[in-house]
Amino acid sequence: MNRNVGLDFGTTNSTLSYFDTTTNRVESYRFGGAGGQDYVPSFLSIDKRDKSYAIGIDAKNNQNTHHDIFSKFKILMDIKDKKVLTSLGYTGSNTPRLIAKEYIRLLIEQYKTEQNIKDINSIVVTVPEIWLLQNMESRQILMEILRDELKLPLKELISEPMAVSAYFLHQIQQANENFNGHLLVFDYGGGTLDITLMELKDEELKVLERMGSGNSDSNLGSAGVAFDEKVVQMAYKKKLGYEATRNTEQFRALTLAFENTKIASSLTVERAISRYLRVKMDDTIFSFTAKGNGDFDITPSLLIEAFGDFKQNIHSKLKNIQKFCESKNIDTSSSNKNFKIVMVGGFSNFYLSRLAVQEFFNCQAPCLNDPRFANVLNLADKSLAISKGAALIVKDKIRFKKTHPIGISLHYFNLTTRQDARWEFITRGTDINYEPIYYPQTFIQEGEIRLSYDLGNNARIDNTPLTINNLLFPKEGFKIGFSVNMNEFISMYIKDTQSGKETKYDLDILLTQFKDRLIARG
Repeated sequence: MNRNVGLDFGTTNSTLSYFDTTTNRVESYRFGGAGGQDYVPSFLSIDKRDKSYAIGIDAKNNQNTHHDIFSKFKILMDIKDKKVLTSLGYTGSNTPRLIAKEYIRLLIEQYKTEQNIKDINSIVVTVPEIWLLQNMESRQILMEILRDELKLPLKELISEPMAVSAYFLHQIQQANENFNGHLLVFDYGGGTLDITLMELKDEELKVLERMGSGNSDSNLGSAGVAFDEKVVQMAYKKKLGYEATRNTEQFRALTLAFENTKIASSLTVERAISRYLRVKMDDTIFSFTAKGNGDFDITPSLLIEAFGDFKQNIHSKLKNIQKFCESKNIDTSSSNKNFKIVMVGGFSNFYLSRLAVQEFFNCQAPCLNDPRFANVLNLADKSLAISKGAALIVKDKIRFKKTHPIGISLHYFNLTTRQDARWEFITRGTDINYEPIYYPQTFIQEGEIRLSYDLGNNARIDNTPLTINNLLFPKEGFKIGFSVNMNEFISMYIKDTQSGKETKYDLDILLTQFKDRLIARG
């Protein structure tokens, strides 16, 4: 038996789903059989004695001297600083890219073995929406791992919010209901924050606007992992009077201990924070420890203080979405039954995350009577919606239109005539045309060419003149064109007007090279 699958490759957990044609339902694969888990922790361990691999729970629990344990590899794939990687346990040939590859390989092999599947016919893999604006190199690396190294039949990379929206639409269809309106997907996982505004019209999906956060200079990601590390650092300093040395074995052990205890105590955490916000009762919620480090106490006030920057970031991104909605006359108030908010991702289940979104939309928790907070997806569905949506997309069960995540303008300055001009090749937010489009103007070597990338939210990246960037421009004259493929990778074409020879360049890599030259405007 062969099968088409959708893979949610997550920073914290990963999930595989498939569409069962006999029941007409989307099913999540339970690893380890009927009593197993829907989620496989994104951990891989290597036994130092025989170099054998383990993934998931087995790897996460191998906390002993015989194993090297790796995690967070999804958000580290584009990191090149060896000091940073070494401090996180990635040494020698054990790069995040290699560990990610072996993790996915073992995940697929275990799935095929336990499900008695001969082969995978086709696979759709999800990536954070923010990877279309940032971390573009990670997207390229992941595609190379899947298609070139593991030889998987990759149909396409799809954004996580698009997959969530696909599953939401499927659930609406299964309930024999109609929905024409807007869906705000708030996807808060271990590494990234994605806030995506979708339009659902005539059973077709379309991205209207996207905002989010990925890696930063000081944190691994901008979501659950970064929050856990911040809480551990604050608790450590509160008890001992000085900060812990970050990215050490001790710090990693403490962070893992905090994460596990936080998840196991989620209901207690919610009640304690709610009580503190009402009457300022700041009792210890729980204590966590790692071998030889003593107990560290967690209180509501400490969690709220640690979450401050995260809440500010959430509200900042939501304000940008709100401005877009106002510009397009999209009603986001509770009186509009055709505006829904869906919160997915592990960190979106954290009480302060939910509270931050509810507060922004002026909803009194628990928002049971607010029609905006969609009740179509239950708690389990919210955790599995990404992989289930990918499973629907791989089977072509959902129709959607992709839109350009960035805009591209070209600035040409003739060094001889001193004349300059600017042309907009791609307008951000417009429907993607997958055919190469050439501008009719013929350019000559006497000119200087720069590209400007519109990232939305009044921000752009302008790169240095392309003439010094390893690009080959014909001397006699050339035309410039652009195209976007189904995985939303952008290519630039240089065509020699004399010979007709066409040279293709990967623009995502060029953009990555200049991502540090972000210029605020407006």
